[in-house]
Amino acid sequence: MRFHCMPLLYVISFFLLASALFSVLLSLAPCFVKSKNHCYRGYESHHSFDVDKALHAEWMKSIPDDANLTSLSIPGTHDTMTYSLRNQVFQATGYSYTNVLLTLFDFLEAHPSETVVMRLKEEGRPLGNNTMTFEDAFNIYLHNDTLTSAGAQAHFHKHNPRKPFPALGALRSKIFLLQNFPSKGPKSPYGVIWESSDMVLEDLWIIPSMEHLYMKWEAIENALKRAATSKPNNRVLYLAHLSASTAGGADAGKTGIVIMDFPGRALVDEVLARNTALADRSAEL
Repeated sequence: MRFHCMPLLYVISFFLLASALFSVLLSLAPCFVKSKNHCYRGYESHHSFDVDKALHAEWMKSIPDDANLTSLSIPGTHDTMTYSLRNQVFQATGYSYTNVLLTLFDFLEAHPSETVVMRLKEEGRPLGNNTMTFEDAFNIYLHNDTLTSAGAQAHFHKHNPRKPFPALGALRSKIFLLQNFPSKGPKSPYGVIWESSDMVLEDLWIIPSMEHLYMKWEAIENALKRAATSKPNNRVLYLAHLSASTAGGADAGKTGIVIMDFPGRALVDEVLARNTALADRSAEL
């Protein structure tokens, strides 16, 4: 009697290989079998990827008009566009430019109680034979572009460097610019100059190795403590780049603008909670 074993062996081998491959994929992609609230394209983090569930499109509405911009705790975004710009402004995080401006104008028209703080940075030099400066291009969007000029005139805050930082009432439905590009006009013609004496910035983004990650944590902690304990004199704007949350409460002082990569809902809510005292003061008026 002759037994035909080879086909059976092939079936068993294929089954074992498929099982092993499935186990490997399962270990690499827990999002396939777990809750997707903290997942993004197969990556899982309990501190990220769920900010799209938050809706804070009008969180400034409860804050009084006389509150200074420098007194607010504002969640911000860095390396923007993991989420669409429209989703980000509804979640209270938010940095072709035409589409960016039109999206922001639409948001401010729909939510006139809010303001957008935008850092505008020139990355690199002009390409090819282009002789137009970054400032020239920006002014076209402000004054000459048929799609953006009307909205720009209505919504860009006209900054005066000789005056203190504006209160929230003057910034509602406006874009407050942090200017990170050179200009020929008088100092700060468009907004607060990036890294000027008008801001206190934490941006330690280069560390020697992963073993030196503590240096970044220390820089973040010091920056948030400095913002929380600063005097409410409206002289400087505090900004901190970070990638982790910090413990605290609504009465623990302001954070300034907290600029984050892949923020989670809990971190955004924590930053916004620091504005509770301002909102409570508004309710008492």
